[in-house]
Amino acid sequence: VAWQCESVVETLKSGGVGVIPTDTGYAFCARVNEKDAVRRLLDIKGADSGKKPLALLCRDLAAIDQYTRYQSRTIFKVLKKALPGPYTFVLPASEHLPRVLLKNGKRQWKRNTVGVRVPADAVCAAILEAL
Repeated sequence: VAWQCESVVETLKSGGVGVIPTDTGYAFCARVNEKDAVRRLLDIKGADSGKKPLALLCRDLAAIDQYTRYQSRTIFKVLKKALPGPYTFVLPASEHLPRVLLKNGKRQWKRNTVGVRVPADAVCAAILEAL
């Protein structure tokens, strides 16, 4: 599967926006640290008004741990049991969430939470692993 994803990975690495399969359908995607790509993604989704926050597609629990801050071992156990899978968890956002998702020093959507998921789709997993 990974060799078939090379062009998608290169597009995303070079600041492009794409559509990739997940276990629940297709998702618009861009690398979270590519400021212009995230802006294009917001424009495409019509989400720049702030009413439609973006969720992060993560390759594993370590990536979720980087972008969220949760203290509960119970939450970790739920995440570990449910992911990878078709679920999006809304968790407190960490200070490591790239500034590209911030506006004028404040969170784009005036929220202190972020949706995160680890899709259980082989193509999506290969793309996330390659990024």
